[in-house]
Amino acid sequence: MRPRFSFRLPAVIALVLAGAAVIAAPSSAQTRRCCEGDDDFGFRRHFHDQPARPASELGGQDALGAIQEVVGLLLADPTTDWSGVSIARLRQHLVDLERLTLFAEVEETPIDTGLRVRVFGDQALLEAARRAVLRHAGRMDGFRGWNVAGEDAGDAVVLELTTDQSDEVSVVRALGFYGFLASGVHRPHELLAVARGVVDR
Repeated sequence: MRPRFSFRLPAVIALVLAGAAVIAAPSSAQTRRCCEGDDDFGFRRHFHDQPARPASELGGQDALGAIQEVVGLLLADPTTDWSGVSIARLRQHLVDLERLTLFAEVEETPIDTGLRVRVFGDQALLEAARRAVLRHAGRMDGFRGWNVAGEDAGDAVVLELTTDQSDEVSVVRALGFYGFLASGVHRPHELLAVARGVVDR
């Protein structure tokens, strides 16, 4: 005769959960370490009613963090002319930079004294390039002795980055379009100027 076993499912589940709780439960030493440090989200755990302490002042997302930084500077400056401030304009500039950095199609051709760059993509990308790249080109002309010329060619934005300094030619070519886009001052001073409307984006 076979032995007869009788399982009650609720009882089995209860035993499994109890075992898991024992395994997962932190020791007193672990609890003390949690209390003394920060958890994975940058906040002190609330053991023994200890107050939360933020570990970061950024907004949790790159564009939002940049906006947060600029807003803080604007609020801290008693001379801010709020009639000219537009955070929406700043956001659009950040959107343009994001689109160009991640989605632009770029062709780079070395020329005698530097680099020729063709930036193209869909209509939204071209509009971003016209706003951000051409205006950045105007601001960057003369930086480190570079000669920067930008042109709207209809189906692309074309840049010519040249220099009369022989040791700068290799720099221009090595940086390429993305290095050029990152050159100069973007954070926080240029972004602050964009928000204030002091410079076009």
